[in-house]
Amino acid sequence: MFTNNSNVPLPLAVWLAAPGDYDLEPSPTTISATSLLLPVRSLVLSRRVEEKAQNDLLDFVKSKLGTAVHANAEVAWLKKYRAAFQALGYNEQFINRVLINPSPEMIQEDSIPIYVEQRTNRKLEGFTVSGKFDFVVDGCPHDIKTTSTYTYIKGTNDHKYRMQGSIYRWLNPEIITGEHVFINYLFTDWSPLKAKADPHTYPQSPVLSKSLPLYGMQDTENYIRGVITNIKKYEDTDQRDLPHCNKEELWMDDPTFAVYNNPNKTNRASRVFDTQQEAMIYNAEKNQGKGLMVARKSEPKFCRYCNARPICSQAEAYVLEGILEG
Repeated sequence: MFTNNSNVPLPLAVWLAAPGDYDLEPSPTTISATSLLLPVRSLVLSRRVEEKAQNDLLDFVKSKLGTAVHANAEVAWLKKYRAAFQALGYNEQFINRVLINPSPEMIQEDSIPIYVEQRTNRKLEGFTVSGKFDFVVDGCPHDIKTTSTYTYIKGTNDHKYRMQGSIYRWLNPEIITGEHVFINYLFTDWSPLKAKADPHTYPQSPVLSKSLPLYGMQDTENYIRGVITNIKKYEDTDQRDLPHCNKEELWMDDPTFAVYNNPNKTNRASRVFDTQQEAMIYNAEKNQGKGLMVARKSEPKFCRYCNARPICSQAEAYVLEGILEG
């Protein structure tokens, strides 16, 4: 059951509430490649949340948009790739060399094999590890990410993206033979004005590709074993005793320090500093130490996307603290 607290209109409500085409069979001993990337607390609580929480339709907007993009790209490659290549100016000789999801015996010396949305399972430590890559081109996995520009600028998910690609290679070593994963960003909040104002840091296009090196096969397997070990260790643990997600896992920036020259007027800070020392020096020189200095904690951005949030006491504490929207 879903709530509709924001009165989402019926055409969109049906789209958000409709079950997806996710083809991973749920099982206590099955874990997806994407779940392997979650913090321990998020991973363990996410496996409990479906039975204990009621979700609002708005909770699914971002994931549904991402799913829609992937589904459309899959259709384009599986059913319309020839027309697309022609529209891009490729000749028939090239197009005829392209093979989509070929079996090994179909591949010739001049073939261009491209693999689309293939799910693979592999057993490890009593679990079934399951992963479904987006695309593999020239032996390298390509992943489409519909995300904010913040993720690209800060590189908050680079480790996860590298490990996700590495897990896909661990699952498909006969297909993924390259050493890099390509992250293809579709920015959901891209602004041409910000791009013009900041040509060095801000992405200059709403669509960008980024190459990241894959981890070694043994390092990848060791990582997977470590996650499985934590699942077995914490699966029945009360959440009060679960490890808290750390600052890096929560995509939290360092705190800033606001100084109010007049402690009775706090609607707008006089100055904001990156370090406490800078704020203290300013307050001493400007206000003889009589101004108000306030530490501003960063928002735990990962909580916005975490499936465990409805039952997570750590997220609830952030809401009470005022740094996470309730």
